[in-house]
Order: sequence, then structure tokens, then C-alpha cells
Amino acid sequence: MLTRPDRVLPARPAVLPPPADPGAVCAAVLAVLLPYRRTLDTAGGDGPDAFPEQYRQLMGPVAAGEPIVFTLPGFPCKSPNPAKVLGPLPDEGERLALRFLDALCARIEAVHPPGARVVICSDGHVFSDLIHVPDHAVDAYGDALRALIRAEGLTRLDVFDLRAVYGPGLSYDARRALVDERYAPRWRRCAPGPAATSRPAGCTRASPGSSSRTPPRSPAPVRRCSATAAGARTG
Repeated sequence: MLTRPDRVLPARPAVLPPPADPGAVCAAVLAVLLPYRRTLDTAGGDGPDAFPEQYRQLMGPVAAGEPIVFTLPGFPCKSPNPAKVLGPLPDEGERLALRFLDALCARIEAVHPPGARVVICSDGHVFSDLIHVPDHAVDAYGDALRALIRAEGLTRLDVFDLRAVYGPGLSYDARRALVDERYAPRWRRCAPGPAATSRPAGCTRASPGSSSRTPPRSPAPVRRCSATAAGARTG
């Protein structure tokens, strides 16, 4: 996460008395969430007992009688491939996805009365230069996403992006450079071994229409891996 939740969330609602059995509430919240996880590894089972780390993280807000805040990286922008999308702005796909997230929070509220919120980390600006989506198009998408959330009355959702993190005083290239500097591992740390070249597998991508696999100059494999994966979650 690029910033503290209290910089992007509205004022926290009044804390409710903690539940008599926080452990049971955590298990109930996990029971709401787990049916929607995607995995091929089911060796540990699908019950709450198989997720001790998630149980531990839930215990803090549950025992304190506070809302549970989830951070979801996603909703970056529309794919630049016109064969995949109808246009550059959110459409019925986003509408259905956002409704689902808000409804999921409502289901959690039924077992944890302080409720739950989802903070959507709209990360399109982090790699928009790599997928050739202009920053103004990312801004328009993000603004339309917020407008859609308001129009639908999805009060359990919030959105933040690089504009919320670094403010209006920097260019997007400068903001991306700050993200790279603070969060991206360097090429040598991404390489599989001491004898490896400076091009880590899976961390580069060719430009459209090019067969070159030359690694980019900027040491930002995290952004490049994100850009490669973006095709699976844009559109």
C-alpha cells in the first residue's frame, strides 16, 4: 500500500463494543470471504483454520470493535487494446464488480456489526507509461470510477491513486520515479542467481509491434511485472 488508510478514508465511525467471542467472528468473516478465493492449491483445506495469517490480521479490528479495512489493488484503467474494451471509461463490468465488493462488505457487516470497507488502490498510473495509456486517460477513468461509486450509493468503497499519495505538485513521471525508488526491487535482487544477467525472467515486456526483449533502463521490475499482469485485470 502506498499510503496510510487514514489519508484516504473518511472519518472512522464510532467504535462498537468488542464481541464476546472475537475468534468466532473472525472465523465467520473468513467463511464469507473464502468461497471467492482463486487457487489450485486446496491441500490445506478451505476452512478458516487453514488461514492462520488472515485470521490473525482480522483479529485486530474485530477484537477492537472497529471496521475491517481491506486494500484491493485493481481498477487501474481500461486496456489499450480496442478489441478488448468498448471505450476508455468504466462500463457495466466495473459497475457489477463494484456492486459485488460493496455487497461483500455488507455480508461481513452481518457478522461483524462495525462493518467492512474496501479501499481500491487504482494503480494505473504506476505502469500506464509501459502499456501506452496516457495519464490523462487514467485520470478520466479514476474520476469516472469515483462518480460511479457515488451514483450507485456504494458507501463501503473508496478509491485512491497516485494523485492522493503525492498530491498535484509533481508530474506523473516524477511520481512513478518515487514509487520505483521506494518500492521496486533492483534488477540484481530480481535476478535468479549471481551468474544471471541483468534481465530477470518475467520482469520485462516487449513494446507493441516489437520483438525486442531488451530490458528497460529504469530498474523497476515491479512496475513491469504489474504491467504484464495488467492484461488480466483491465478491460
